[in-house]
Amino acid sequence: SRARLTSALATPRHTARGSARARAALVVVELALALVLLVGAGLLARAFGRLSSWNAGFDRNGVTMSWLLVPSSTYKTGQNAVAALEQVREQVSAVPGVVDVGLGSAVPLFGGVETGSLQIAGQPAMSADQAPSVNWFDADPHYFGALGRRIVRGRGITTDDVTGAPNIAVVNEAFAATFFPGADPVGQHVTVEDHPADIVGVVSDVRPFQPDQPVTPEIFWPIRQYPRFAAYLVMRLAPGVDGIEAAAKARVTRINPGIQVTPFVPINSKVASTLVSPKFNMALIGVFALIAIALAAIGVYGVIASTVSSRTRELGVRIALGATPAQLVADVVRQALTLAAIGLAIGLIAALLLGRLLTSLLHGVPVTDALTLAVTIGAFFAITALAGFIPARRASKIDPLAALRSG
Repeated sequence: SRARLTSALATPRHTARGSARARAALVVVELALALVLLVGAGLLARAFGRLSSWNAGFDRNGVTMSWLLVPSSTYKTGQNAVAALEQVREQVSAVPGVVDVGLGSAVPLFGGVETGSLQIAGQPAMSADQAPSVNWFDADPHYFGALGRRIVRGRGITTDDVTGAPNIAVVNEAFAATFFPGADPVGQHVTVEDHPADIVGVVSDVRPFQPDQPVTPEIFWPIRQYPRFAAYLVMRLAPGVDGIEAAAKARVTRINPGIQVTPFVPINSKVASTLVSPKFNMALIGVFALIAIALAAIGVYGVIASTVSSRTRELGVRIALGATPAQLVADVVRQALTLAAIGLAIGLIAALLLGRLLTSLLHGVPVTDALTLAVTIGAFFAITALAGFIPARRASKIDPLAALRSG
């Protein structure tokens, strides 16, 4: 603000050119950083979309869960505890609006999974650290129906599968495909964690919440043959019926006030809560990406506007010699796109490096995801072209006579 006109007018042109180059370099850096954030936000958005569209392999609408714990001081043995849990299931199933109810040691997204080493009869025995690992559960005869899982081969768990009867097991499709490829697993004898059982059926898989994770082999035992003092109560509810959870809790209290019942949580609510962190990550990087691309666009606009101002006489001469407004606009926008291309080259390399750091958050979306890169690069060039078009359009309206006089 204190510059002297005489010294400013005497400033060499190469100094101005050097300043212009410095501004252009700064804009290129801004564009590269903006592209990195845009690609990161795009990848996280793709990952969030895959998570939010989780296809569990069963109808999760109307399915709700509660954890039941019976007091060991009242029910001295596991068999007594299971009898109390089954009484709860029977009473809750009679509540109006309850379509089906089952008991199980674990449910998708809610936890309870236990893991053990597997031994298969007829195959060489292996030590515990060498044997394959499988997830094991116990369930009652209604568990698969309440959750919506289908028996695809053999039979499920029945009321006849009690202590004293032959130990049986139901395995999932992934178990059958992994350990009995091309063979029928029904009738095979297996042992998991010192619990031997004959496989009597195969149940449909539940797909993992993370799309990049494979389905884990699972084995289910009857709850009466592997009794415990706690289980998940899985309820499938009819739509539009209110007060079901309160009525279910009241019936549990009438059986025994000492039975602990956690609040019922619909599986869709659990899905929504699981998506909170991915959604926050996506929104945070998305906000930074928008700010970065806005600053980069302003930088492009400033550089191009400054260039147009310094080229006023040249542009006026070109118009006087017959150049069309479209040619001038294309020439100026080309300069903006050149900056964008340089920023793109630098930004893509940096984005690929950043993507490796985000791998754990992408849930199977590759860092080089073609759709994300195509959309991001398209938006990147469109915004840059728009930032350059505004001063370019102004350049196309230069009055040749006024421009020549300004020289």
